[in-house]
Amino acid sequence: MISILNIKTNFFSILILSYCVYVMVYYKSISLRYIRLIALAFILEVGKFQGYFFAIGESEVSYEDAFATILLVINCVSMAKHKRYDKKTFIVAMALLTVALLGIIMENIAPYQGLIIPYNSKRAWDGYAIGVEDKTEVVYSVTRFMLLYVRILSLATTILVINKKLPTSCYKIIIRKISGFGKIVLSYGVVELVLKNIFHSNLTNRINCTMFGLGISTYTEIAFRSGLARLQGFTREPSHFSMAIFYFVLIIIMNDLINNTKKTGFWLPVSMLLLLMCRSFAALVYLILIFVFVFTFYRKGKGTVNIQKIKQRLWCISGFAIAGVIALLLCGMESYLSDRLAYVVRVVGKLINGGSVPVNSDVVRLISIIDTTKDFLHRPLLGLGMGVEAAHSGVVSMLADIGVLGVFFWWKLVASIPHDKRGKIAVLVWILAANLLCGTQRIMYSVVVMVFIVFCQCMDKRYEENISDQLALQQE
Repeated sequence: MISILNIKTNFFSILILSYCVYVMVYYKSISLRYIRLIALAFILEVGKFQGYFFAIGESEVSYEDAFATILLVINCVSMAKHKRYDKKTFIVAMALLTVALLGIIMENIAPYQGLIIPYNSKRAWDGYAIGVEDKTEVVYSVTRFMLLYVRILSLATTILVINKKLPTSCYKIIIRKISGFGKIVLSYGVVELVLKNIFHSNLTNRINCTMFGLGISTYTEIAFRSGLARLQGFTREPSHFSMAIFYFVLIIIMNDLINNTKKTGFWLPVSMLLLLMCRSFAALVYLILIFVFVFTFYRKGKGTVNIQKIKQRLWCISGFAIAGVIALLLCGMESYLSDRLAYVVRVVGKLINGGSVPVNSDVVRLISIIDTTKDFLHRPLLGLGMGVEAAHSGVVSMLADIGVLGVFFWWKLVASIPHDKRGKIAVLVWILAANLLCGTQRIMYSVVVMVFIVFCQCMDKRYEENISDQLALQQE
């Protein structure tokens, strides 16, 4: 940790800044520059690194928030220098940004009269669920609004800069770079699993605090459930690590498909084991979605490469993984997963009908989603305003942020990236479904959505590599 005038930062923050400066100075080509910036943005957003980019007193700025600001500045410089962008995309981007502004203006002119749990108040949702904390009136915060607005600005300007300027091979390189870091994340999870459950060592948590800083909400001690240590990787908590595992293993699978490599056979079962050991609700959701992903993209075997062998291998591995999970459930080692699913189903019915239920993390999650949805329905067009209220759901939180109108323009902006029909499936399944019961709205405003769409572009056999593709590959 480095402290100057009560401002704390750390080695990882300095490393990120140095890398950004290097990319901007060394690479003159927009394509080669954004290959690295988009990959880094994805890694920081999905990695959910614990600690902080910098901290002033009790206030912390996360790595993903800081990099969204850095990327926004880089985008503005690029737009001012090149002065070329797609006009239709620009209009859609301006419409989205305008709707977001109108929502918060409306909230200031005619405040929502209902009571809410404010944005970024996870502990408040817990307190409300157990009856020790009440909801409050809407309190507008410029800081909360600006943090989210910078994110959506960063996404919009990134799409404006790179839209129709990156050849297919550039997206392949982005996915390859993310895949490489994803393997590091999964490997670190395996090391953590061994250290915590076999040697009962807290070494990984101590390493994390040294590298990334000690954040206010960081798990610093080993967390146990049913006698086994829960994993958190580089993140603040097990549910965050579950999300990191999910997205990174999907990218690893994508990389195998696009480049016809043979590494998925090892990393897929490893990711499933790590998800089980995270022992969180999110991990359960992501396990199911991984199987859906395999079915969706490997069922027909279409693409620019021969993926028949990879498809067969993945189905075989998935079969063994499913059999292993069933065996664990039958043996009782992981019975909490099946019990948790059944419990969630019962809780949903009682909450909808107004019944009382015992409180745990699942109940808190569901209460936050249901209550925030009710608040959104009072202002469905523009939402409550960015940064006013957030649930344990990226989708519901985004609706509460910018309303149906904002989500419409968000979709039009994201869909402006060239893609085939499966690009729409990518957004609807891997972004919306993955964040329906998990996550926050912040990931909806990141380049994560772009990567999944361009994967479908890479897989579409109608896109052939041209001279600029070959040039990008040679320079890489």
